[in-house]
Amino acid sequence: MTEVVLSSKGQMVIPKWVRDSLGLKPKQRLEVEVLSDGTLLIIPIPADVIKAMRLPSAERLERALVEERAKDDERGEAMAEELKAHEAVSGHVGPDRKIQRQSRR
Repeated sequence: MTEVVLSSKGQMVIPKWVRDSLGLKPKQRLEVEVLSDGTLLIIPIPADVIKAMRLPSAERLERALVEERAKDDERGEAMAEELKAHEAVSGHVGPDRKIQRQSRR
């Protein structure tokens, strides 16, 4: 981690090795956000946003998100089935569900 100093004008210098590794150029636009834990997040805004969205890394991210969503759906369905099985065995139902029982005669 590299330490930088904030000037009296509120400016800071991004170290050369960081600029080089991110491919930052003079006049590069950056998005700045403060996270809830106080972390300062600085994200380079690409000059050609459309081209940047076609990067392999963006495609991998999209694929990973789609896969994670599918896993979440599977987990939700499995939990619902498990809950139904538990309710059937225990006779206990959640507040928004009703099980109709047949009377024994």
